[in-house]
Amino acid sequence: MPFAMNQAVQPFSAMSPGLLSDETVLEKNHRILIVDDNESIHDDFRKILHCDEEEAEFDEEEAEIFGKAMHSRRRTRFEMDFAFQGEEALERVEAAMKSGKRYAMVFMDVRMPPGCDGLETAVKLWKIDPDVQVVICTAYSDYSWEEMMDLIGNPERLLILKKPFDAIEVVQFAHALTEKWSLLQAARRNTEGLENLVDRRTRELKEANARLEQEIRNQRIAAERIREQAALLEKSRDAIIVRDLDDTIQFWNNGAERLYGWTAAEAIGRKVGDLLHESVLSGDLESAKRLLMEEGRWVGELTQETRDGRTVAADSHWTLVKDEGGRPKSIMAINTDVTAKKEIEAQFLRSQRMESIGALAGGIAHDLNNLLQPILLSFGFIRPIVMDPADIEILDVAEISARRAADIVKQVLLFAKGEAPNRVDLEPRQFISDIEMIANETFPKSIRFSVRLQRDLQKVKADPTQMHQVMLNLCVNARDAMPKGGALTIAASNITLQETDAQAIPGLAAGPHVLIEVSDTGTGIPPEVIGKIFEPFFTTKEVGKGTGLGLSTVFGIVKNHGGVVTVRSTPGEGTVFGIYLPSIDTEQPEETKIAPVSGKSGDGRLVLLVDDEMAVLVVTQRALEQAGYRVLAAKDGIEALEIAEQYQTEISMVLTDMMMARLDGEGTLLALREMLPGVPCMAMSGGGNIEHELRAKNAGARRFIHKPYTPDRLIQAVAELLDEAA
Repeated sequence: MPFAMNQAVQPFSAMSPGLLSDETVLEKNHRILIVDDNESIHDDFRKILHCDEEEAEFDEEEAEIFGKAMHSRRRTRFEMDFAFQGEEALERVEAAMKSGKRYAMVFMDVRMPPGCDGLETAVKLWKIDPDVQVVICTAYSDYSWEEMMDLIGNPERLLILKKPFDAIEVVQFAHALTEKWSLLQAARRNTEGLENLVDRRTRELKEANARLEQEIRNQRIAAERIREQAALLEKSRDAIIVRDLDDTIQFWNNGAERLYGWTAAEAIGRKVGDLLHESVLSGDLESAKRLLMEEGRWVGELTQETRDGRTVAADSHWTLVKDEGGRPKSIMAINTDVTAKKEIEAQFLRSQRMESIGALAGGIAHDLNNLLQPILLSFGFIRPIVMDPADIEILDVAEISARRAADIVKQVLLFAKGEAPNRVDLEPRQFISDIEMIANETFPKSIRFSVRLQRDLQKVKADPTQMHQVMLNLCVNARDAMPKGGALTIAASNITLQETDAQAIPGLAAGPHVLIEVSDTGTGIPPEVIGKIFEPFFTTKEVGKGTGLGLSTVFGIVKNHGGVVTVRSTPGEGTVFGIYLPSIDTEQPEETKIAPVSGKSGDGRLVLLVDDEMAVLVVTQRALEQAGYRVLAAKDGIEALEIAEQYQTEISMVLTDMMMARLDGEGTLLALREMLPGVPCMAMSGGGNIEHELRAKNAGARRFIHKPYTPDRLIQAVAELLDEAA
């Protein structure tokens, strides 16, 4: 609580013995601010606290005469500033803070009209300098003790001195509070120093702890490395075998046990040749051993037998182990199983051959389409002039045969062209019908082929080429399973799977699906084999008659389409493969038909036609002219550019082949895009490769038409392109 009037005030150091150490250096501050609106009060403080030079000299002489006892009477020199109002006091304290010459204490009058009173000023002073000590000087009971506490809130920095005050009390207050201020600063410095010391020691401990933890981690890592190195031979997936110079097995790790099937207890002590019957693929074992003894190592490929009689291929690294005297004592062999790798390499070579065959088939199909194109277009010109019913019948037979030939070429192109970049909305009956045609044309007559499709079969989002591949693989497998004939059936229906249904078939989601089933009455699949049929390279066919990739390809394609493949089979009775594909609609739209060409719709618009096949060029030009178009015919891309430069303001559209000897379709389209900006272009090709279509679109073609096409299909495509560009 604050000091009251006439209380004996002891020096602060006497009240707090032992607070600071002897080494503590006090920051002496005897600056005092007197705040009172009465100038006579200022004079009183000057008389009480002032110590001039003469008085100081007198005190020193007196101390010399009377000895040390008198020395304690030396008076402190106080530096005093004065203010008449609270606002002026605030300015002085703030200026002192900025200059670094702070006040240690303030003698503050309570009543200082018209400004703030002493208590209000004290509260504001502490916001500027929280350490300043305040003595309230009052002659009245202006505030009760409770009111002062509510206003001040912190009595530790406040003393009360009642007027009229005694000079001794003023001096005691000045000495005690300035010393208290000094001790407070010293204590703060000591606290800060202690905090810094604690922080420094804490950092040092943390650093030491981190180093210790790192050392522990390093020791653990080293110990773990030693354990790993000690167990390396056992952990290795490769087969590691150590044998003496007489080929007797001394060490046999877990990898050798996994690869060959013999346990270490069974293998150690036996001859390698008796156990594995190994042989070198190129050369012989004796030559390999001679090279090992000469160079200290040998690397080669071995064929070996496992416990169950399988033959495996192994990349083998032999190292000659020597004793301390440098004499050979044993051979360490590290064998890596490369059987699957060699099978993949062989399959890759077979795939390359198939790719070459596909490229050849694509080239042949392109030439056949160019031959069929004039024939199909010619039927449109001949039919209107044939009047005899017998001739019309012959013409119908010829056209049907030409269309069947075009369909067969189309099936060939399914194997030759690349994958489509995007899936399309596809009706299952489309690719099932194509497979039906292939089966009827190529499968033995002893196989009865039938198709059962639900009438309102829904669409699926699928790649047409891949769906053909799936159906053809399943049908070929079914054919091969019926060497003496039988029944092969393709059925398709809409189903809606509930959650319970989907859970019964792993990988299948609930919702609407199309179920396609391919069933046969063949030999069936044995139970011990049926779990492996979707594995790559697994086949039960003779060598050279199957790659083992057919069903794995089917599985992968269907899975990538969000579907599932199931199989059920009974040996001797047949097999049923089920393909579940998510459907994308619930209603079957009406089949879109190409409207026949009637009359002339070209309106004399000019078409630039480019094709290096003269027969195709002639009949296509005639078909366009009969539809009312004017045609500029160019036999290659170079001639097309020359014509375009001459007629560039008149040309309405461009129709160009993609495969030409002089400046192909892509180059022609790119050049024409610069010469004829805004003129719509259509590309055509008999190759059927999706790459041609992509290149054409990238070069600026808005549409693409596959050869061979009918006159009606051609004219409709041209009209639609011009309508879109209008």
